[in-house]
Amino acid sequence: MKDYYSILGVPREAEVELIKATYLALSKIYHPDVYKGDKNFAEKRMQDINEAYEILSDSKKRKEYDKKMQNKSDESSFDDNNFEDEQSSYENIIREDWNFAKEYYPSIDERYKELKKINNNLAWQFQRLTVETKSFENADKISDKLKNEWLKRFFGNDTEIQNIALRGISKNQSKIAKEINKAVKILGNVDAEKIKKVLEKKFPKFKFNDYDENKFKYHESWEENYKTERYKGYTYILFSWGFSRIVDVPKNHKNSSIGMVFTSKRELFQYIDDLS
Repeated sequence: MKDYYSILGVPREAEVELIKATYLALSKIYHPDVYKGDKNFAEKRMQDINEAYEILSDSKKRKEYDKKMQNKSDESSFDDNNFEDEQSSYENIIREDWNFAKEYYPSIDERYKELKKINNNLAWQFQRLTVETKSFENADKISDKLKNEWLKRFFGNDTEIQNIALRGISKNQSKIAKEINKAVKILGNVDAEKIKKVLEKKFPKFKFNDYDENKFKYHESWEENYKTERYKGYTYILFSWGFSRIVDVPKNHKNSSIGMVFTSKRELFQYIDDLS
């Protein structure tokens, strides 16, 4: 049985809006009037896309399909780049519209780049959903929703574990994120301390608590520039590549926040605002 979710490149939990947006985006790529490659390939690809869309966009048909597929394991990977070529093609097709939209909503490009640092397909989901539904006004909400769902799907519900995975990804240490993903898939939502202990054994150079009150530095091989800033009594490190990390909190605030990593200052400030 065909995996319609894989054909479209959407998660099994995808809402109908993302499925429709993906269908429209892929149609722009493989339409016979625009596709410049092998026409037979494009025709076959478009047939599969139409078939997948017909099933997944209809709630009744999708429910029946999901029942048949419930015993099939989900082999999707958080670092899956199978749709890289399609993403590149789509970006070229919508480039003029995207650049125009940025003039009115500059945050859409900021959010796209933030997500791309984490995962290419995640960033593409955001782009095609924003463009095809013309939801530029709600880009921030769309970005946050997609990211939170993605983190839970691959790394469980524990925010500390999610942040460890994000840190591994940001430092090009994908083995750490893959280890967490495997632990969550096999063991469920594992206690954060258990995962840390295993990671410390398997990846002894990976630092979890490397902040010193007098001097902060990552492992010498990382060679990253940073600066220290404060917001509402919270001290955080802002790195040259855009991520930030809380290193100190005000008295009577959650010490568990220390070490948390955020992909943007906006995300960090929102987290602090929610605690204040």
